[in-house]
Amino acid sequence: MIKSSAVKIQIGKQGLNQGTLTTIKNALKAHGQARVHLLKSAEKERQDPKATAQSIQKSLENDFKLSLRTLGFVLIVTKLKVLKKSQ
Repeated sequence: MIKSSAVKIQIGKQGLNQGTLTTIKNALKAHGQARVHLLKSAEKERQDPKATAQSIQKSLENDFKLSLRTLGFVLIVTKLKVLKKSQ
């Protein structure tokens, strides 16, 4: 079995806030992937997980190029590698 290096992050009743975004950003820097779990207490975020994924992407688009997948109430955020053009 292959062990995933993704970091598990939970969004609860405080919702998606600046602290959560900072945690996701740090996880992407260190590991390249984060799994964001929307708990039952995160009522607003659970109503539309795709909107939550778009909010994360919009907040971090200046820092990373991201790939986001939604699987039920789990968001998989992956940092994409950017190839630099040689001059």
